[in-house]
Amino acid sequence: MIRVYSVFTCCIYHIANEIKMKKILIYSLILSIFWNLVIGLKVSVASIPATTFLSSTASVNITSTTSWQLVTTAPASSNVTTSVKQAKNTGFFQWQPGVASTAAAAGSAPTTPDGKGFIFDTAMDSTVPSGTWTFNVQTKNNTSSSTGTGHVVVCAWKVTVSGGAITASSQIFACQEGATNVVGISSTSLTASSVSVASVGAQSFTASQFLYVEYWLRETVASSSTSWVTAFQANAGSADQIVLPGASSNSVPSAPTLNSPANSATGVSSKPTFLITTTDPESDALQYKVLICSNSSCSSVLETDDQSASQTGWSGQNATCTSGSDCYSSGTQASFTEQNGLAANTQFWWEAFAKDPKGSNTFSTVSAIQTFTTGVAQTLTFSISTNSIGFGNLSSTAATFANAAGTGSSTEVEAHTLSASTNATSGYIISVLGPTLTSAAKTIAAIGATAAASSPGTAQFGFRLAVTSGTGTATAPYNTANFADAATAGASSQVASGAGDGTTTIFSVHYICNISSLTSAGSYSTNLNYLITGKF
Repeated sequence: MIRVYSVFTCCIYHIANEIKMKKILIYSLILSIFWNLVIGLKVSVASIPATTFLSSTASVNITSTTSWQLVTTAPASSNVTTSVKQAKNTGFFQWQPGVASTAAAAGSAPTTPDGKGFIFDTAMDSTVPSGTWTFNVQTKNNTSSSTGTGHVVVCAWKVTVSGGAITASSQIFACQEGATNVVGISSTSLTASSVSVASVGAQSFTASQFLYVEYWLRETVASSSTSWVTAFQANAGSADQIVLPGASSNSVPSAPTLNSPANSATGVSSKPTFLITTTDPESDALQYKVLICSNSSCSSVLETDDQSASQTGWSGQNATCTSGSDCYSSGTQASFTEQNGLAANTQFWWEAFAKDPKGSNTFSTVSAIQTFTTGVAQTLTFSISTNSIGFGNLSSTAATFANAAGTGSSTEVEAHTLSASTNATSGYIISVLGPTLTSAAKTIAAIGATAAASSPGTAQFGFRLAVTSGTGTATAPYNTANFADAATAGASSQVASGAGDGTTTIFSVHYICNISSLTSAGSYSTNLNYLITGKF
C-alpha cells in the first residue's frame, strides 16, 4: 500500500475567517446655499407689441444703409421726405427712408432686403401668432393732373444684423400688393392705403432676429407726367402703422412633472434615477435641474444637479442646445442618475426646474415637491468555519474524506461550512478558484467539471456542497451526491447562490480524495479561494 499524506488548506479570497464583511458606503454631505431666486437678464431683447408705428428715427443696427425705426409710441408729427419719381415708367419703385429717389424701376418685387426700409430695432425673441398682418400707410402726389395706376407693395423679413448691415434674412411672406390706386388720382392730398396679408403663419423670432419691412410702389400704368412724384409718409402716428395679430415673449417651459421615484416611495436605491417631463410653449429644447433636499419645503438643499452646468448622470438627451446631445426635446422624459450616493434608510425630498436654452433661457417655476425614502444599508456577510483541513493518510483501496482535524475519515464528513447573507437586490453568488492537489511536480487528478461518484483505485480529487439551513442554493454540479473539482487557475466556478432577503445560509462542504496504486508518495496540498459577490 502506498501511503500518501496530504494537507488541504482552504483560503478565503479577500475575506478573513469568521469576519463579516459589509459593503461600507462613505457619504459626503454636500452643503450648499440655494437662493430660490431666478433672475433672467436679457440685453436688448423684447417682444414686439401688436402695433408699431413708422418713425423717422434712424436705426442703430442698420447703419451702412439708411433704415428708419418701427416704434411702439405714435410719433407726434408727419414726415414726407421719402418719395419716388416715376418718370412715366412702369415697374417697382422703392420708397427709401428720407430719400427722394430717382432710381430706375425694378422688374419685380424683391425677395431679399436691401437695408433701406423700416426695422423694429430691438431683437424680437418673440412668437407672433398666426393671423392677419395689416400695414396702414399714406402717400401724397406732387400734382393732380396725371393719370396712371400704382399700388403700395409691402415686403417683410426676419433679419439678422451685424456690423451695421443685414447679414441674413428669411422672408415672412411674398411681397403683398394693396388694392388702392395711389397714383392716378386728381388730388395732392394724403391718400390712405391699407395692405392686409391674411393667414400668415406663426412667426418665431430668436433673440438675434429683427422684424424688417420695405415699402415699394408698383406702377402698372405709367403716369402722364415726366415729373410725377409720389411721397411716402412716416412719423404720422396711427395713419402709418403695422398691426400684427399679437406677439408674445418667448415663454419659459411649464413646471416639470416628477415621474420617478414615485411620491412617498420607500426602499429606493441610494443612487436613484430621477425621471422628469415637461413641455415648452414654443417646443424649444429643454434642460433640467434637480434639487435634493432634507426637508419637506426643500429650503434645505443637500445637492443641486444642473444639466446646464454638467451633463454627468443625465441620459437620453435627443436634442442640441449648445454642442451635441445636451438637451431634451419638448415632452421627452429626462433621466438623471444620482452620482454620489445618498444616505441609507433616510427620507429625502426633491423638486425640479426646466429651462429652454435656445428660447427664454430662463428656468421654469418649480415642480411639486415629492418625497422618497432610501432602503437600508447594503450589506454582504460571509464566513468560513475553518481555513485548514486535511485528508491524513490516503489509500488506493478506499476513499478518504477531509476533516477539520486534518486526520481524514473513511466515511464522508463535513470538512467546514460557509455562511453567507446579503440584502442586495439580486442576491449573491459564491465562486471558487484553485488547482488540484499537488506535490512539487506531482499531481492527483481533479475529478472533473462533471460530477462523478467516488472510484477507489483511481486518482480523484473533488468536493461538493449541501445546504444545511437558510434559503441559499448549492449550484450544479456541486449540489449532487457526487463530486466535482474546483476551477483551474485563471477561472472560477460558481458553487452556490442566495437571495437578497438577508437570511443567512449555511453551506456544508465535503472533500474527497482517491489515489491509485501508481500515485507517487508525497505531501500534497492546494489553496482554494472562495469569493462571494453581492449583486446590488
